[in-house]
Amino acid sequence: MLVSHCCPICENPQMVMTVKREKLPTMQNYVFNQKSKAKNIPCGKFTLAVCPICGFACNIDFDPDLLRYDEGYDNSVSSNVMVHYYEEIAAYLHQKYAANGGLVIDIGCGKGTFLKMVTEMFPDLRGLGIDPSYEPDDMSENNKRVRFIKDFFQEQYIPEKPVLVICRHVLEHIHFPLSFLKSIERALKKFPGVPFFLEVPDLWWIIEHGAFWDFCYEHCNYFVPDSIACTLEIAGFSTEMVQNAFGGQYLWCEAKTAPSLKNTVSRKTTPPQFIDALTCYSGSENLQILETRRKIQNLKNDGYTIAVWGMATKGVVFSYLIDPNNDLLDFCVDINKTKQGCYVPVTGHRIESPEVLCKVSPTSLVVIVMNPAYLFEIKENCFNLDLKAVFVDAQGEIL
Repeated sequence: MLVSHCCPICENPQMVMTVKREKLPTMQNYVFNQKSKAKNIPCGKFTLAVCPICGFACNIDFDPDLLRYDEGYDNSVSSNVMVHYYEEIAAYLHQKYAANGGLVIDIGCGKGTFLKMVTEMFPDLRGLGIDPSYEPDDMSENNKRVRFIKDFFQEQYIPEKPVLVICRHVLEHIHFPLSFLKSIERALKKFPGVPFFLEVPDLWWIIEHGAFWDFCYEHCNYFVPDSIACTLEIAGFSTEMVQNAFGGQYLWCEAKTAPSLKNTVSRKTTPPQFIDALTCYSGSENLQILETRRKIQNLKNDGYTIAVWGMATKGVVFSYLIDPNNDLLDFCVDINKTKQGCYVPVTGHRIESPEVLCKVSPTSLVVIVMNPAYLFEIKENCFNLDLKAVFVDAQGEIL
């Protein structure tokens, strides 16, 4: 169904309405130490509209005033899988763009985990991280090659020509992504040819995998390769490459602040099969959620204890959609120690350490793996705890 809403990227006056949820928890990555506070956070309306011209998708009912990014915000992933992934990105970027050393700027650096790793791996690099939720620690205080600014990005925060600018998993949170990218481009305009590395979730992966748990309020924007390339180019960058990463879940986007000799991504109309696929998915989503709930209920009726493993965005949205009354899922676990003992927004599910599962009968445990990228690590953790479990994906299928 077409809606009269101007595309924030290409200004097409009409968009196609797809996924719709009357309410979603507004901040799934905020840490709540009290159940009452978690249950009383505001919800927001989610209406995903996609532009049939450039392919950009966004929540047209998004209200940024419902979000709060401060010290209580925690989207860190305490996993060796993510550590190795960070190392892969760092090695790739250093070899391609920063082999001679220099300043790397990380816009939206969070707690600074990735930037600290980059400068530790490559002593020839200096780092500048910018994020309103940044919190200093001993590692950053002792590392004189890394500096952090606790604030939203401003153009004056780029003091010299960097060898590389990074912006990972930020653009999907920005209400006006084009304005945000243009501010970065303006800040870099006096430094022609600066490489810009952008990473965002891939909407195609969500659709193809029926990942209803990946649509969340914090992510007001959703991209596919064509739309992220188009957005970068309208903002004034020259897109060099867009490729999949992390098992297809993410997009790596590489651009520069001046036209390059070879532009491998052309701005073109989004293929109609993408719009058709998203529309088809949205029409079947409620049935998918009901079917997943039925499968879990059947397992519970058969005497199994149900544990969700991974209480970041995926686990929080999943628990909200599948178990809104907090009477179906027995445990929600996460290896992030700062989340253990805290509560999931709206539903009030308590987040536990994996050790809590040791009290479960060894023949009656089902572990729902929220992200297949962590399956081997989760199995290894269970083995070390002497847990015998049946592992299923977030749709209830045995892994």
